[in-house]
Amino acid sequence: MKISVPLLYKEKAMVFEEKNMLITSRASSAIYLVLDSLKDKGNVIVPANLCYAGIYPILYAGMAPVFCDVDQHSGNTNLVFFKKAVTSKTVAAIIPHMYGNPVKELPEIAEFCKENEILLIEDCASAMGAEADYPLGKVGDYTVYSTGYSKTLDLGLGGILFSETHSLDSMREKEKSLPAFLQDDEKNLELFSKLYRFLRNNGNKSNIEKEIYKMLPTVCKNAFLHRISDTDANMVKERLSDLPRVIELRRNCLSRYQSNLKDCGIKYYEYSDGAVPWRFCFFIDPEKRASFISECLENSIPISDWYPCVMPLFNQPDGLPEAKKHEMSILNLPIPLPDQRIDEICNCIKKILSV
Repeated sequence: MKISVPLLYKEKAMVFEEKNMLITSRASSAIYLVLDSLKDKGNVIVPANLCYAGIYPILYAGMAPVFCDVDQHSGNTNLVFFKKAVTSKTVAAIIPHMYGNPVKELPEIAEFCKENEILLIEDCASAMGAEADYPLGKVGDYTVYSTGYSKTLDLGLGGILFSETHSLDSMREKEKSLPAFLQDDEKNLELFSKLYRFLRNNGNKSNIEKEIYKMLPTVCKNAFLHRISDTDANMVKERLSDLPRVIELRRNCLSRYQSNLKDCGIKYYEYSDGAVPWRFCFFIDPEKRASFISECLENSIPISDWYPCVMPLFNQPDGLPEAKKHEMSILNLPIPLPDQRIDEICNCIKKILSV
């Protein structure tokens, strides 16, 4: 079976063949399946600014995350930052295209990984359908996509593991042995999200907070690591044909935000031509950021501050300067939304900024 998804920029289509793809419950499950298959259990390099769901598969596979710095403007890492994080214990790396924006130096990072026998997972969780000046989605040993909440093709669940160079047979068997997703897992995931945000916003400094956070990956393991039902797997395959329409909608929403807020004095996050915007991202003065977020929330504007530097949550010093600068200034607004709702949000933001 072959699934072909038309693209809108340079490439003609994304092509998935049954033998090269594995539908999973989440992108985190797909990452776990790859890492668990490795004989050497060493360190895995990831960018410092990342969703926590990208870290837990590393822990579940018996490995340790090592964080690299990111460009303060794009949130993506580069070859220089990546090399600084490599040690003799490095066995793998997960490189995401942050916010749906392709990593410029991914081919160079991939070549370095090949020369140093580091397995590379290209994380396209937020970049399904994005395009670059290289074959995005085919640079690493494995590629991971997500069709989960807030991703490009938001189906509320699902991930895709893809590789043209490695067999997925053993991972198919392993995926079948994962536990089923239960109703309690959904409740645990909701609780986890609340606790995670509380600990993140409060610095995770006290011993009690640190102990609570250490427990979360174990308590919520099934929520992050479970098998997908046949019904859900088939649904993911069928809905891939929606991708071109969703990409166009997302790009149109981004343009509407930018057009509405062009004279407000905020700095837009710069997406490349082939990017698929995850959200409307922008930067604001760090000194004004907290009050701006509060006013937005008071006016029912669904603003978010992803992606933070997650190092402190894993008991590692928050010592990467560019990652910290990025964390302290990046903000985002949801995509897609109806035009009328985008206009309402933008009008409200204009009033907040004019005070």
